[in-house]
Amino acid sequence: MRWLEPAKLAKVRWWEYAIRFLMGGAISAAAAVAGHTLGGKVAGAMLAFPAILPASLTLVDEKEGTSAAAEEAKAAPFGGVGLAGFAAALWAAARPMGPWSLPAALAAWAAAAVGSFGLWNAVFSRSVLPDER
Repeated sequence: MRWLEPAKLAKVRWWEYAIRFLMGGAISAAAAVAGHTLGGKVAGAMLAFPAILPASLTLVDEKEGTSAAAEEAKAAPFGGVGLAGFAAALWAAARPMGPWSLPAALAAWAAAAVGSFGLWNAVFSRSVLPDER
């Protein structure tokens, strides 16, 4: 099974990217408003929500059907683990590493997301990726 298929990028229409961008921006803006009115803890919880996921799943559902969207949604928890790794690494590294904390946090995000995916497959001996058709 191929995980990355660059040829499929050419099939995505510009407005599909626009929808993803706008929905992600709307969720981020809502988090900013919530943070301003309700405090930083509420905003932080809202930002933990993967902003692009609802738009992506909506588009997959429209183009490929509900079962394809459900398959895509199975990867969301690994992104959440990656986000937690990013946040923890940035929090720990911001002061001691200064500007190098962002690359360190990005590396932590990748390691946490890919590591949790690999751990899931090793423990449960099955992939969350859809079967090759």
